[in-house]
Amino acid sequence: MTFPWKPISHPFSEAPDAHNIIVVGSGYGGGVAAARLARAGQAVTVLERGREIVPGKYPRNLEDGISEFQITLSQTGTKLGKADGLYDLRINNDMNALVGCGVGGTSLINANVAIEPDDRVFANWPKRFRKKKKKPVLLAEYFDRARHMLGSGPYPAGRSLAKLTALEKIAKGMDAPFKRPDINVSFQDGHNAAGVMQKACTDCGDCVSGCNYGAKNTVLMNYLPYAERFGAMIYNGAEVYRLTQQDGLWQVHTRTMSGESLRVLTAKTVILAAGTLGTNEILLRSRSADLEFSDHLGQHFSGNVDVWAFGYN
Repeated sequence: MTFPWKPISHPFSEAPDAHNIIVVGSGYGGGVAAARLARAGQAVTVLERGREIVPGKYPRNLEDGISEFQITLSQTGTKLGKADGLYDLRINNDMNALVGCGVGGTSLINANVAIEPDDRVFANWPKRFRKKKKKPVLLAEYFDRARHMLGSGPYPAGRSLAKLTALEKIAKGMDAPFKRPDINVSFQDGHNAAGVMQKACTDCGDCVSGCNYGAKNTVLMNYLPYAERFGAMIYNGAEVYRLTQQDGLWQVHTRTMSGESLRVLTAKTVILAAGTLGTNEILLRSRSADLEFSDHLGQHFSGNVDVWAFGYN
């Protein structure tokens, strides 16, 4: 594949009714699942509620950015803005969340920092996931695979950013450690691990509003085209509402982002990868006498940031 980008998804209206494996969501979880299953020869369908926005079509100014917001006020259920806006802001009583809505999921608008979890994260996991006698955790080889596909690496030492320089000075003044963490960004022209041609980062600073140069290694630039190359079908504009079971098959109840055109698809296997919020919402709506879940479903959330701030100059 080359740049400019050629769309890899199709309108949901073109999707058939019967499927083998349906993956709900096209972010990191959905992208990885689709890529690995398709590479293994499985017939895979990916359903994504958002649009496919190709590099070069992301907002470039405040006016365009505001038009891409969809806002949900959880207390009242009120929805504001664009139904399939790229920036999906959920406002709750004690926690707000911003997630991405588009082919590639939240990888389209996150900072793409790739830090391997600390060993303490696995303290309450099954023993086989923990280090034993200095051997790496069970997931170590998969972290390596992800780094390879996502092109993870630090910001080049020979380049400098004002913010980076300031943070380094602050750390030095506080006698605190400083390092350049791995980020999923390409810093030179060339084909990535998925065979997609990417341009080098221009230091434009638009990573979290959408990279228009194809340098940011979102899932749209690697796992999804890799999955598509091996036969996965990706459909956009499909919001999965709930699941039911009938005659040994999953019934996937869907609707368009406008809330119209209700449709039920069938699948032998369903993989929910609609993010923390989306997956919980689908499961909660699917709870029934036939599908029972833990009482803790939808509870005990924690954020990955404490403060969200913007800086200029």
